[in-house]
Amino acid sequence: MATAMGTRQQRSRDAMGLGPVRPAAARPATGSVVGLPAGRSGQAGEGESSGTGGILVIGREIEVKGEIGRCQTLVVEGRLEAAVEVATLQLAEDGLFSGNAVVEEAEIAGRYEGELVVRGEMLLRPTARVEGKIRYGRIVIEGGGEISGDVAVLPHEERAESLVQEPAESA
Repeated sequence: MATAMGTRQQRSRDAMGLGPVRPAAARPATGSVVGLPAGRSGQAGEGESSGTGGILVIGREIEVKGEIGRCQTLVVEGRLEAAVEVATLQLAEDGLFSGNAVVEEAEIAGRYEGELVVRGEMLLRPTARVEGKIRYGRIVIEGGGEISGDVAVLPHEERAESLVQEPAESA
């Protein structure tokens, strides 16, 4: 039963252009798909770390204003006007984010307006429209994705640490 339910949930997320949630350490460095199975709001997905804060989903036709923090994954399918500090930001194709965000990684398929700092990888899907003051550690822009405004790479010391740790030098 869990398998059939998971399959149905995945088809729903596939229709939105988002795939399964995987912990950051399990994702490939580029081109990975990040998503949340429908109906899993606030719960850790299969194989997902249940780190601090969990998952917050702002569903379609929902509008939220304010501040969001202590959240592992923020999924925006509706409209969000906020100041945000989260590990992972996912902006669905119909989603609109207006405000400021500091995140470790971002996958954007919708519209983002404001200041955005992505310490790790920022993935722009073909339907992404990003505008404002944008800083990133790494960027992947799929054909059709758009980014405009004050856009620059973060200085190396401000980027997220690599998922692969360098061996410590012996003293």
